[in-house]
Amino acid sequence: MNRIAAAIFLAALIFWCPQSGSAQKRQQNDVLKQLREDVKSLKKGQEAMQKDLQEIKKLLEARGGAAPLPAPTLQAISIGDNPFLGNKNARVVLLDFSDYQCPFCGRFVRETMPQLEQEYIKTGKVKYVFRDLPIEAIHPFALKAAEAVRCAGEQSTYWEMHYRLYQNQNALDVGSMPAHAQALGMDLPAFTACLNSGKYATGIRKDMADAAAAGISGTPTFLIGLVNTRNPNDRNIKVTQQIVGAQSFEAFKAALERALAAANK
Repeated sequence: MNRIAAAIFLAALIFWCPQSGSAQKRQQNDVLKQLREDVKSLKKGQEAMQKDLQEIKKLLEARGGAAPLPAPTLQAISIGDNPFLGNKNARVVLLDFSDYQCPFCGRFVRETMPQLEQEYIKTGKVKYVFRDLPIEAIHPFALKAAEAVRCAGEQSTYWEMHYRLYQNQNALDVGSMPAHAQALGMDLPAFTACLNSGKYATGIRKDMADAAAAGISGTPTFLIGLVNTRNPNDRNIKVTQQIVGAQSFEAFKAALERALAAANK
């Protein structure tokens, strides 16, 4: 706003102060151009804020204006055969229940996930597991987006599609999916056939059912747990902590360090 006010003041000076005709016209055009760009930027910022506020309102309405989610009562939860990043034998697991249309999930992926990958996942300290939790009541494109990512997995581009959709949350409708697939160099007919089949919907709904059984109804929700080292075939993790929402890297760091300390006892 201060930039716009300054530009308006400058424009007034240019319009009223005597100058040569051509010089004045050039300055006027430059100032008007800058004003238009500033107004456009301001509008974009307002639209983004309004979108976040509407999302919060929808979430509160969907949950009846309830208080923040309580910690789940379960002692263990399965990570199944869901996609993961990092060391498959890591003792600490960060389990992420997320929704591709959720703006807070997108914020986590864009702002926090790169730091987590660098410090904990790529170093082999933590295994990151993703499970789908599309909130269909407020996110009509989320379920099909999750199917698209799983279809991409058939062509070894699961994580590429996963990150691409979070970077392009304004293009999650079914009609946009072929363009995403093409951008990733996928076999488009095979991808389209997979997406149209709905073959992964059952698996996604299994994730949704497990989340509900764990008392999870909002996204993103993260469960931090320890694997059973005595039985490598056990797909369950012992849940020790829960993080709800797009928290800061520092919040994840503190929780993961506690879990790593417990794992090393």
